[in-house]
Amino acid sequence: AEMNEKYSANSIALIGHEPHLSALISLLVSDNASLDMTLKKGGVCRLSADDLHHTRKAALEWLLTPGILVEIGEK
Repeated sequence: AEMNEKYSANSIALIGHEPHLSALISLLVSDNASLDMTLKKGGVCRLSADDLHHTRKAALEWLLTPGILVEIGEK
């Protein structure tokens, strides 16, 4: 609710460290902060959500490891 009230942007980038960033992603996607998901150092994911109020969840669109990002950058 706080994000929706304070920001009107179409996109927001959140940057953080483990294990807190994976816990936040898990919470936003499944409402369970202990969901077994870990980002590698330098990994990136994209979530989409129209609204993140109590029963509305984000969708995990993609998750890229540093190795995949290097391959993409070389093409």
